[in-house]
Amino acid sequence: MKQYLKRHAYWLVGVGFFAVAYCLFLSVSYSKWHKYERLKHSGTQAVGTVVAKEPENHRTIRYTYDIGGTVYVGTANASLARLPFDEIHGGDHIPVTYLYDEPYVSIAGDASILYFSWSRLLFVIAPIICLLLSIPLAVFLRLITWRWKRTEAQNGQQLS
Repeated sequence: MKQYLKRHAYWLVGVGFFAVAYCLFLSVSYSKWHKYERLKHSGTQAVGTVVAKEPENHRTIRYTYDIGGTVYVGTANASLARLPFDEIHGGDHIPVTYLYDEPYVSIAGDASILYFSWSRLLFVIAPIICLLLSIPLAVFLRLITWRWKRTEAQNGQQLS
């Protein structure tokens, strides 16, 4: 078994690199994806009011929405929320999805758009990128070990 691990350590390094890279990506992105997942599956619809537009700040829209007499404030990127930034003005009404148990957690527009975008990023694109980085690493390590073993064998033959 030890000999097998020694011979195939380069693939284990590639798998380890993939696992570490993907776990790092998950640790950074999972909370955001989970928020969108909760909003999509258990979010409640409300009507918000646009209070400001910030074209220089990634086309951000600031909005308010009233839940049970309490006014909450949110921000959204118009492009990501699929809202027509140029056609929206202060005082316009926009759809807002919020969590009933945590009404301060909200998103303008339809939460399913961001949920599906983040799901694709988290569970398709990120693993592919990690894989595309891991395979060349493993192949590179394999070539190095192969050349090292070959040089070692040639040196051993020259000594005898």
